[in-house]
Amino acid sequence: MNGRLEIESVFGQGSTFRAIVPYLSVENQREEEDRFIGNFTPISNTKIRILLVEDNRINQIIIKKMLDKLVLRCDIAADGYECLEMIETTNYDCILMDLNMPGINGIETCRRIRNNTNLAYSPRIIAITANVLEEDEEQCLEAGMNGFLPKPITLTAMAEKINSVMK
Repeated sequence: MNGRLEIESVFGQGSTFRAIVPYLSVENQREEEDRFIGNFTPISNTKIRILLVEDNRINQIIIKKMLDKLVLRCDIAADGYECLEMIETTNYDCILMDLNMPGINGIETCRRIRNNTNLAYSPRIIAITANVLEEDEEQCLEAGMNGFLPKPITLTAMAEKINSVMK
């Protein structure tokens, strides 16, 4: 953010810490946001309905912004239980599933979706996770996920992964 930290310390008296961040005008803020989000491959079908299953509020905001840039409709579930409720009433084309959540994790939520015989449709499920080992990806695919997207997620990687699983 092109800021700086300043520290003043006097032995026996204390310390003062300052974080200085330049003010961003709305125009500069958009440029900064575009720099973070980057260029992307357009989604071939913008009628895709996405369910983001993510417990971290900041991640929800960032990923939702990315999906908005891709012109995709997105609902958010804060955990696996909420996801399981939401898929009963709405047909989602694709689910972006965080793996590490309280309650039931992404792997178990995926297994429950795949074993739900009452579900009249089969959504594509993409793991989104900071776990980037090969074993993690294998475990996701074995649970019935269609793709794996390591964090931090770029807009291009997200668009490419959604395009690839929706074919």
